[in-house]
Parts: sequence; structure tokens; C-alpha cells
Amino acid sequence: MPLFGLIPKTRDLTVVEQRQRKKKNAKGSTRHTLKQSMRHTLGSGVSMREAVRLPNGENRNEWLAMNTIEMANNTQLVFGFISDFCNEKSCPAMTAGKIYTYKWQDPKKYPKPTMVSADKYIELLFEWVNVQLDDESIFPLDTNFGKNFLPAVKQIWKRLARVYFHIYHHHAEQIRALNAEAHVDTCFRHFYYFSREFDILKEGEDFAPVATIITTIRQAEEAKDDKGKEEV
Repeated sequence: MPLFGLIPKTRDLTVVEQRQRKKKNAKGSTRHTLKQSMRHTLGSGVSMREAVRLPNGENRNEWLAMNTIEMANNTQLVFGFISDFCNEKSCPAMTAGKIYTYKWQDPKKYPKPTMVSADKYIELLFEWVNVQLDDESIFPLDTNFGKNFLPAVKQIWKRLARVYFHIYHHHAEQIRALNAEAHVDTCFRHFYYFSREFDILKEGEDFAPVATIITTIRQAEEAKDDKGKEEV
């Protein structure tokens, strides 16, 4: 079932260039191997819930790191669909409906929470994410992950989620017009299932802006489980 339409209605941006992070995902590296394994699994007909699980014998933090990079790239691609429609005039603030408004803050440019347009917020977000992913003290080339790794991952995912929230609330019509519903929904389901599997974001609190969508995903999941039981 399409997820768009479940939420009531309520400067041209150049999408931040995606960094390939050749060192971290180089062919033959652990993360490259995990990435290929995940894509093979997703393409083999295995359910999304099963595909996000940690492969047997693999390092949990490596799996989290690889998927965080993958989710960041996917989110940038998803925003690319509607970047021409999200500007200072159409979206003067980074919101998700009428209830949720997000101010940008980072230690260097915006030490205090600052209201910026949605496109500016997302531009700053992607720039900030890229800095985090390129910081080897957070995302090391080896498996020597520090104590700051998991908090950084959670903060990255929390901010990336807001891009989906904004799109579902304010750009559903453009996504439909571009026939991109299926792609965006698949990316969001992947984002949600991985987050749930590894307890990255809190389902009730962190996904509150798209609660109706989460309910729909869970209902579809339960219906599929019930059907499987009947077949057995």
C-alpha cells in the first residue's frame, strides 16, 4: 500500500554531491562486501525485515556504519526528487505538518538553534552528515570503533528522518506527479526497519510526525505474518 496520502495536507537547491568514500567502501573492504551482500539479499525476494538483520559472523558496528552511509546516500537521492519544489518561498521553515518545526544547530556555523528554510536546513544537514561520515575518529577505516560511534549514528539517523517527515507532509503531490512513490516508500521502509532492528530511533517519539505511516507499515507487516501462519 502506498504510504503517500496517509498524512493530511496541511532557492533551487543543488543536491549535495554524494561522496563515494572510496577508502571506507573500497572494493574488497569489509563494508563493500557487506553492502554487496545486503543488496543481493534485498534483490533475492527476502523481506525487508530479514534483509536488515546482522549477517551471521559479521561485526555489528561495521554493519551499522555501512548502513548509515547507505541511508545517507538514499536520503539525498530521495530529496533530489523534490529539490526543485522545496525552496525558501514554498517551505520557509523546516517543518513536518503544523506541529513539528526543526531549527538547525551545529557547533561551527549555528551554535544556537536557528530557524532556516527547509531547503537550507536540508543542505546544512547533508553537509554535516558528510563531515561526520568522513571523520575517522567516528567512522574508522578498521573495526576500532570508539564510544562516540553509536551516539553519532543515532544523531545522524534522527536528522535524516526529518527529511522523510518533511517530504511526506509537504511534497506528496510532487512525488506522485513524478511517479516516485514506490521508490520513496521503499527507501523509508528500509530506513524504518533498520532503525527498529537496531533500536536506533524510538518508534513512538522519534517517528511521531509520521505515526499514521508507521501504523500502516505495521498493519501490513502483521497481515503478512497472519497470512504466513495460515499457509503453514
